[in-house]
Amino acid sequence: MEHKLHRDTYRSIKRMTHKELEDFLERYCNHMIENIGEMLDLSAMEQDISQISGIGEKRLKEIMGVIKKYLNVKSNTDKI
Repeated sequence: MEHKLHRDTYRSIKRMTHKELEDFLERYCNHMIENIGEMLDLSAMEQDISQISGIGEKRLKEIMGVIKKYLNVKSNTDKI
């Protein structure tokens, strides 16, 4: 099993106070939210949704519009 958490980070987390841990987790979550575009391939998602029976081009555009709205996509590109 590959460990995702670096040993030094693990040790520093163990020594944190509750406040320090809250701040760390808030920074981590904000970083993850800012970089979600790198984790989601909206083109691939759109392709997969288009394969669902009954989903035409018009409905697909509506669905992708809602997804992009909630992911805070600013333009027609697949970047957040």
